[in-house]
Amino acid sequence: MPRSYGEELALCQRYYWRGHENSIFNQFTTATGQSASWQICFPIEMRVAPTVSFLGITTSHFGQALFSFPSKLGARLLALNSQVAASDAHITIPIGGYLEADAEL
Repeated sequence: MPRSYGEELALCQRYYWRGHENSIFNQFTTATGQSASWQICFPIEMRVAPTVSFLGITTSHFGQALFSFPSKLGARLLALNSQVAASDAHITIPIGGYLEADAEL
């Protein structure tokens, strides 16, 4: 019996996931030098802790964005070192940009 689309997608997502196109991660207030973080949860548990990366991400008032603590279930997106005190500090992932997790063999 053939697998359903949902079953096939879940099996594929154990190896690779891409998401969050056209998203904004807000930190409503920051002080100079402050960092922020957001937990990114994968839709299904991956085969192993993946390599995580991003394309097209921009930061507003933060100096750098990166991932930390990747696991089978998710990773933490970090925005480091706010350059100024701001009420609208955020990370933007525009159309065409994305976060991805790769746990291929």
